[in-house]
Amino acid sequence: MVCLVVEGGIHTIRNALDYVSEKPPIPVVVVQGSGRAADLLAFAYRYIDENGDYTLLDSLREQMTTTIAKTFRVNMEKAKVLYSEILQCVKKKNLITIFQGDEPVDIW
Repeated sequence: MVCLVVEGGIHTIRNALDYVSEKPPIPVVVVQGSGRAADLLAFAYRYIDENGDYTLLDSLREQMTTTIAKTFRVNMEKAKVLYSEILQCVKKKNLITIFQGDEPVDIW
C-alpha cells in the first residue's frame, strides 16, 4: 500500500502525516507540479536534509506560512499548524518519494 498525493488540500497533508507515522509506516508518493498540498510537500522535502534537519526551512517559515494561508484560504494560526504538519511529514524522508511528471525527481 502507498499514499499517492496529487494536488490535495488540508486533509491530504494530515493524511500523508498519518501514513508516514503509522506502525508500520505507509510510504507516500508526491506528484510535484500537481498543485497545492503536493507542491508544498515537495518544496519542504527539497529543503530538509537526510537527518530530518530543517534549519533552512526555519528561515523560510514566514514565506511558507503565508503561501499556505493563501493556498488553502486559512488564517495564519491554521497556516502555522499546517506548516508544522508538513515539516513533521517530510522529516520522514525515507518514506517519501517525489515524482515530477513520469520521472522521479533527483533532489540530491
